Amino acid sequence: MTIRKLTVAAGLAGFVLVCAAACGGVGDPQSSQRVEHPSAEQPSAQSTETKKRPRVDAAVVRGMTDYDYERVTSLAALARMAPSVTLGTVVGWTDGRSRVEKNGSGYVDTSLFAVLEIKVVNSYRALDRRGGDRVYVEVPRGGEVRVDGELPEGTKPVLATIDELNSAVPRGTRVIVVGRAAPTATELAKQTPGSTVHNEAAGHPQGTGLLRAHVQGLIFEDEQGNFVSGLADEEKEWGWVPSAKSAAGGGFSHLTDQLDALAR
Repeated sequence: MTIRKLTVAAGLAGFVLVCAAACGGVGDPQSSQRVEHPSAEQPSAQSTETKKRPRVDAAVVRGMTDYDYERVTSLAALARMAPSVTLGTVVGWTDGRSRVEKNGSGYVDTSLFAVLEIKVVNSYRALDRRGGDRVYVEVPRGGEVRVDGELPEGTKPVLATIDELNSAVPRGTRVIVVGRAAPTATELAKQTPGSTVHNEAAGHPQGTGLLRAHVQGLIFEDEQGNFVSGLADEEKEWGWVPSAKSAAGGGFSHLTDQLDALAR
């Protein structure tokens, strides 16, 4: 179940809007920015590798949505349930489709999505190969509610721009995506009666599929080599990282080792 939040001014009641999407065994699919410290005059191999990693602020991506979900105890367990498992690098973010829900009485709820283009490094499991070495992942980027054309008193839209997403998770960032096919426009409309989907083909080439990640299945590598969640907000509580990390591998490497082991 996904819950999109509107920011509410102090002393005023807020609105909590719920958009549920059934996804079988794998549910639908938000860390503070970390500072990269300067290296010493003669950096170690590990610090040299750290310098090459893009700086990531995943909170910009996941700040659009809250989730209510049952945690999966490991990446390996999650990957076993999903029809699509990919390791790759970020190419960029583009504008995606939108969904508009109206109740006929002046209430309009607009949900916006971005599409994350990923260059595939290793496809552990794929739904199809139409995209070649690219996969396209639909990610919520916020929205707004209006009543009779106006924002409800004390609220403002919660929305990330495409420029903000490209800055927060830039080109070259390593990423793991575990998920399944994104719902079609018809399926989205059935999930929320009274809604319509616009720009259905936005963000991905004609004839290629669109993915939607599990709530624990959009994972970025930050500049320190740790993994940070792009959707759910509690990655440090998942229990996915061993208590003692080797000098050569951080949290993200631990996850890719799990995927490699599954593929053997």
